[in-house]
Parts: sequence; structure tokens; C-alpha cells
Amino acid sequence: MTTLPTRSGRTPLRALLEGAQAWGNLEVSDGRYGVARYRLTVYPPGLTREDRIALRLWRTFSIWGLGLWLLVEVSLMTVLAPWTAVAVTTVGCLIVGAAVLARAGRHRHGVRTLATALVTGAHDPDAVASHRMLCDLADRLRRADARFAAGELTAGELTAVEHEAQVWAVYDRIGG
Repeated sequence: MTTLPTRSGRTPLRALLEGAQAWGNLEVSDGRYGVARYRLTVYPPGLTREDRIALRLWRTFSIWGLGLWLLVEVSLMTVLAPWTAVAVTTVGCLIVGAAVLARAGRHRHGVRTLATALVTGAHDPDAVASHRMLCDLADRLRRADARFAAGELTAGELTAVEHEAQVWAVYDRIGG
């Protein structure tokens, strides 16, 4: 069975593994009682495609690892005794998790995150300033991506260098 490519030319699985942007992601969520949460995650600049995939797999292991555990557990329950199936499944998933952890390696400590939360009707100057900074940094990354895709930065090899310089500037601004 072949997987159809998406509009960007990537298959859905590849798009899921690689993420929408090479620099990280921006999450916006509405919570209860008028709370809006924003989180900008920036990966260390200069990562290879494989490093980014390993990092994304490690950061989401708690979600897909549970799904894997359930799938394997249900499959093994028909073949093995219940407690044996639990033990085999758990050890197998822990080994997979350890392998993903080892592959993500030192890069997992370099991920930088900036998070803010705004409450509707409340005026917190620090939260507003933090939110404004997050929006400015995310906008800078999005504009750099758009200009890089359009080839507007500079000619030749400097295009990728200039794009990475923009990511470095945001990465440094977020701090350690």
C-alpha cells in the first residue's frame, strides 16, 4: 500500500515525524475559564533531519509509547498468559523508549521553550509582555521560513545560512 503525498510533497507519516517547521513549533490552546496558553518550542539550530525526528519522537514518547504498549499488549494477550504479556510488553516498550532516548542524545537538553498564559479580563503586565515577546519571536521565525521558501534572502548558499541565523537569534533570545 502506497501513501499519497500531501500538498507539500511529503507523505502524512513523514510530515508527522518531521513537523511543520524545522525550527520547532508553536502551540496555541484555549483552556477553561478564558485562559489561552501559548508555547513556542525551538530546537537547537543546525540539527539534521534525522536528529529532529529523533528529538520529536523522544518528546512525544509518552503519547505514542502508550499507544504502542496498548497495541502490543492486546496482541500478546491472545498468545501469552496475562502477566507474561504485561511483562513482555512493558520491557519491550521500555527498550524502545531507551533507544529513542539514546538517539535523541544531547540534543534533548538543548530544546528551548517559551510559554505564556493570558486570562481574559485580567490585566497582568508581565504576562502581556511575555506574550508579546513570544508573538514577536514566532512571527520572526514564520517570516524567515516564508522568505527562505520564496528564496528572497540572498543568492546561493547564503540563503540557508541566513535562515539559520534567524533561528539562532530567536534561540538565543529565548535563553537557557
